[in-house]
Amino acid sequence: MLSTNKAKSVFSLVTTGLFLLGYLTTVSAADLTEYKRLAEDTIKQAQNGHIEDIDHLIAQQEKLVQIGVAACDDYAKKNPKAKSILGLVTSNADTMKQLTLSEIEEKWHSGGELKKNGYEVKEDHFGQVGNLIDAVIHPATTYIALNKYKNDGDKAHLDQVVAELSEVLVHLQYLE
Repeated sequence: MLSTNKAKSVFSLVTTGLFLLGYLTTVSAADLTEYKRLAEDTIKQAQNGHIEDIDHLIAQQEKLVQIGVAACDDYAKKNPKAKSILGLVTSNADTMKQLTLSEIEEKWHSGGELKKNGYEVKEDHFGQVGNLIDAVIHPATTYIALNKYKNDGDKAHLDQVVAELSEVLVHLQYLE
């Protein structure tokens, strides 16, 4: 049997652990809430065809990519089988944004880089790993499209922004 002091210490450790677990879960939920807010704001501006501050909107896509990378990293820590594939995606997040729209389509949306590195593109498009991968790829694509729009004013790029982020918002609904 535990002494009263030892029981209090164990209780304190358990309580602290539960608090931290709750805090980490809340932070993750807050990040997903922020992701959704930024994506919806971008969609709204792109649909209106009136971009208040294009550089700020491009920076929001950067933040979306960062949140997606953090979510991938967090999931990979808890799911070692996903570590390698998610690591491939997160280590390429910055270079994705430097691609052309056709290159990111071929290399990432169509799974070219995954296949090249020995991963099968799974049919379960709405599984955890697929959703997390898309949480990085889609805002990287909107980053590219918004930069294209900034340079050429072609409204077709705004249509792509709406499509990319609308799709990723559907994926967010399937994240645990």
